Amino acid sequence: MGNGKEVGPLDGIRVLDLTSVVMGPFATQVLGDLGADVISIESGRGDTNRGMGPGPMRQLSDVSLNLLRNKRNVALDLKAPSGLAALLRVAATCDVFVTNLRPGPLARLGLGYDRVAEVRPDVVFCRAQGFSSDSPEADEPAYDDIIQAAGGVSDVVRRATGTPAMAPTLIADKVSGLVLTYAILAALLHRERTGEGQEVEVPMVDALRAFMLVEHGSGAMSGEDR
Repeated sequence: MGNGKEVGPLDGIRVLDLTSVVMGPFATQVLGDLGADVISIESGRGDTNRGMGPGPMRQLSDVSLNLLRNKRNVALDLKAPSGLAALLRVAATCDVFVTNLRPGPLARLGLGYDRVAEVRPDVVFCRAQGFSSDSPEADEPAYDDIIQAAGGVSDVVRRATGTPAMAPTLIADKVSGLVLTYAILAALLHRERTGEGQEVEVPMVDALRAFMLVEHGSGAMSGEDR
């Protein structure tokens, strides 16, 4: 660049980040690293990741220093009409709205795709939660260990060691976060070509099962297990 300023490929793209813990913040961290302007919405208590392990000061863990980098953070009470109105004013300026609120809480807040598209018709609206919104488990909690078990990680460990166990890393959160990232990038490319926004859903358990299919599909696809 002639002026010496580094500009990422997502420069000019604004993201409203209504996510928490690891999966969503990891995805939006990557978008921020690529140059997007990420506005992270937190409750007055702050994101859960702010208390995940040690850090240089209270409510600023080493985990949050990583996941919240390249972001602007705003505290809002979305249960208050003024807080919800403020969120929608911000959403009207954003290209991407990403959330990992479960379908039930999202519906109670009135923050579905249709509501956000009213203020930003070409929005890329991306929802991520543990299980598909049309499944019986749609509103079930989905921590990393739950998704590791449901996604087949513990069974792959059993095959290798004889004992089922979890991977010693937040693999479900991080794999799902990367799937969330490239789903958003694909939707932005679609919008660039057509001018149309869209709603995208990334269920964690489906993302991890697809990732683990390399091992779980071995033999079954070739007929060796029949």
